[in-house]
Amino acid sequence: MEEVKVMVADESHIKYIDTILTTIAEAAKKRGSGIAKRSPEYVATKMREAKAVIALQGEKFAGFSYIETWGNKHYVTTSGLIVHPDFRGLGLAKRIKNLTFTLVLAFIGHIVYHDLPLKSLPVVGKYFR
Repeated sequence: MEEVKVMVADESHIKYIDTILTTIAEAAKKRGSGIAKRSPEYVATKMREAKAVIALQGEKFAGFSYIETWGNKHYVTTSGLIVHPDFRGLGLAKRIKNLTFTLVLAFIGHIVYHDLPLKSLPVVGKYFR
């Protein structure tokens, strides 16, 4: 079985947006819970801004999460964690969460260090392909 890689999402991952949104919607439907719907443009923006994490096994989508900010960037949290059903039970959610929390720390550093690009910070840069 090919390794599942967890990485910071970027422009090259936009092709997975439909799969991500479908996986989130199906999981919410199965649980019978409501979920905040996100537009494809919203998710693409998160990817372009290095505020999202994606997990892939080769070219197959395995999981996703992103960070959300509000209050003029005074508050930041993780959101949208999803693991595709084919990859559940493998500890992948924990790996995605760990990298997403690393992005949160980097985002805080991003603000403190005068808006340097996130991927230029050492804590995040190593997670780009």
